[in-house]
Amino acid sequence: MVLQLPAARREQRLTQLIRMLHTPVVLDDGRTVDVAASVGAATPDAVSTRDPSA
Repeated sequence: MVLQLPAARREQRLTQLIRMLHTPVVLDDGRTVDVAASVGAATPDAVSTRDPSA
């Protein structure tokens, strides 16, 4: 996912994304499955380019 966010909003949005990805999923049969994801971020300054493929 590529987002263009002001620096002041980045941490807030990443925290929100992590919270959403860690929400348990309830299956049709009623079982609950815990899910997890790893989230990272890089800014153009950190990677020295604005090209997402880099």
